[in-house]
Amino acid sequence: MPEFSVPQELVSIDHFDAGGARKRVTVLGAGAAGLVVAYELSRLGHEVTVIEANDRIGGRIWTKRFDNGDHHELGAMRIPRVHTKTHYYVDLFGLKTRTFVNHHDDIDTFYHFRGLTSTHAEWSWRLKPEYQLSAREKVILRGVKAPPLELFSVMKETIEEITNKPEHLAALFATGPMTDFVARLDSLTLYQYLKDKLDTEDAVELLGAATGLEVWWEKAASFFVREEIAMAGNTGFNEIVGGTDQLTGALKSALDARPNVNFRICTEVRKICNQSRGVQLELLELNEDNQKTELVTADLVVCTIPFSVLRQMHISGVSEAKRRAIRNLTYASAAKVLFSCSERFWETKYGILGGGSQFDLINRQVYYPSDFDNIAETPTLTPGSLYTSYAEDRRRKPATVTVRSGALVGSYVWGQDARRLGALPEKERARVVAECVAAIHPEILEEGIIQDHCSVFWDEEKWSAGAFCFMRPLDLQLYYHDTIKNEDRLYFAGEHCSLDQAWIQGAIDSAWRAVLEIVARRD
Repeated sequence: MPEFSVPQELVSIDHFDAGGARKRVTVLGAGAAGLVVAYELSRLGHEVTVIEANDRIGGRIWTKRFDNGDHHELGAMRIPRVHTKTHYYVDLFGLKTRTFVNHHDDIDTFYHFRGLTSTHAEWSWRLKPEYQLSAREKVILRGVKAPPLELFSVMKETIEEITNKPEHLAALFATGPMTDFVARLDSLTLYQYLKDKLDTEDAVELLGAATGLEVWWEKAASFFVREEIAMAGNTGFNEIVGGTDQLTGALKSALDARPNVNFRICTEVRKICNQSRGVQLELLELNEDNQKTELVTADLVVCTIPFSVLRQMHISGVSEAKRRAIRNLTYASAAKVLFSCSERFWETKYGILGGGSQFDLINRQVYYPSDFDNIAETPTLTPGSLYTSYAEDRRRKPATVTVRSGALVGSYVWGQDARRLGALPEKERARVVAECVAAIHPEILEEGIIQDHCSVFWDEEKWSAGAFCFMRPLDLQLYYHDTIKNEDRLYFAGEHCSLDQAWIQGAIDSAWRAVLEIVARRD
């Protein structure tokens, strides 16, 4: 194992654990949060049982491997470099990473809006004249190679107001009481916020198309402002070589080697009864011919089951505030369609090495693989966030690239477009997406190019029932504190129990909080 500093949160966990009795803890769910909870508790000598309903571990970390050896991600695919908690485990297990070339980090990629196609580099004369923008908006976009993202700069005044006043910052990140300023922000949808900050509907449309956020206009503006602040200074994204599931696989392998850890896979939790002397669980083994329910009583439980799934279960012995949060916390719809292609036409014919193309069609976003080693340097990234960072893309690309197969993300789509694609049978879903991709890459429809395809609509996955938590206006004020609060012997973790929602970092952060609360118990 490499030598590096231990995060302060884990130092605190070790401090509060010292001198306490060893505990028996049951963890519900073997996604990133559940595995981290089990890893840290078992590291300290506590006895841990992990119960997972699915026939695989990892939750919404799910790497698809095609028969030809190519792979891509149906779930989490990138790690911001500022997410140090995630990188702690990547480094701990000696996993190799490389630059994930993000959606606007290669200027040879495309926009396809209003029936017109342009590379990012050529947008100012191919697409910009199609939008009726104000003089101020044109100034914002002037001289920028991928300008639509620059429209997010209208958040600057709000961000400065929050970051310059500690009470606003604490309110936005739920570490202090709510302030009137943050409460007003949290009551707005993203559309309402941008419509107030921008001058024209065309500017709002352009920004929505370039980011895919048109389908999330109803989401809380506070989420996006919070993410801009949390991601400030991010200099890019990494991906794990060999697939994101190398991380969850490494955690599982480490846990398998510990005698104080027991896994029960393909075991569904049917009921959770929180009682003063323990938590009673009704379990169902899913891989037995004669399925029978079993009642077990756990001393302490960490529930990492998404509230979208918990809503379907019987749960008792919790507060009405927790019930309200379980009923109402909002989850996002998302879908991905992957193509295993016999040739990387995007590299050989278009010179595209990673990054993404954006559409206003139902597929919304294409992501090209970043698994290449034959360029002289990686992009020079401008610090920013998920949406506002942009690489000047001064990479020295090779004159020729090797003809080889590759896995292409033909669509990564959210909200109502995800539900519309998700309503289609998988084969039809792939056809629709391939025809959208053909608007910029007609080669994809040539015979023999698509060798295989795979897709996921996360709403239909039984053990997730949604992609990730994504708050509506007022969710932060109404439900977040009740979401993360433990109920005596019953604790909660998962990305929905953090404000880094939709990221692995959120799952880890919530796991560390739950572990700290458990080791600090003295009963």
